[in-house]
Amino acid sequence: MISTAEKHGLIYNDILNYTRGAQKELPPSADNLFKGNWGAWFFMFYYEQYSDDTLDNAVPLLEELYNKLEINQNSNFTYCNGLSGPFWLLHHLKKHEFIELDITDLASDFITA
Repeated sequence: MISTAEKHGLIYNDILNYTRGAQKELPPSADNLFKGNWGAWFFMFYYEQYSDDTLDNAVPLLEELYNKLEINQNSNFTYCNGLSGPFWLLHHLKKHEFIELDITDLASDFITA
């Protein structure tokens, strides 16, 4: 029987394989916190923090995902299917010291749109 820790490791490795594999292009659900890439990277931050703090794969992938995020007047701002979820995730990661960034600067992009 496989342990929960081993299952978490398999999930983490699947996410890494996906991002490094043939499907490097982000799917259309890239701005979805629950079913998209943002949720997967949320898992990666916690997995790296608690299983092996020498791992550092989540930050570069988050930067890539954020750079592909498009904010405009027609953006969907719902929590689970829109931009509010990823923005909450960035705020959460900063609050819990996973990343260092200026939330005020990021918020200006969201508020403008």
